[in-house]
Amino acid sequence: MGRDKAYLQYEAVNENQGGTGGGTVDLLHTVVPEAFRGQGVGKVLAKAAFEHFVNDRQQMKLTCWYLKKYYNDNQTQYQNHVIN
Repeated sequence: MGRDKAYLQYEAVNENQGGTGGGTVDLLHTVVPEAFRGQGVGKVLAKAAFEHFVNDRQQMKLTCWYLKKYYNDNQTQYQNHVIN
């Protein structure tokens, strides 16, 4: 794999001060190196991020076009955790 790394960038928008989860994150974008595109890497990143933030009881704002697509394809699983 070398230096090519796929990643998902996000930022905390509204953090819960109690430290027990909650709050809101903005999922900004996914980056998948050209060599790995079309192999499901973006889908793996999206699923892992969604599951992480759901388990951490955080709301997700979707700025990334790919994450919006993933959400639309899996809406029933995540509809209570995504905000506009």
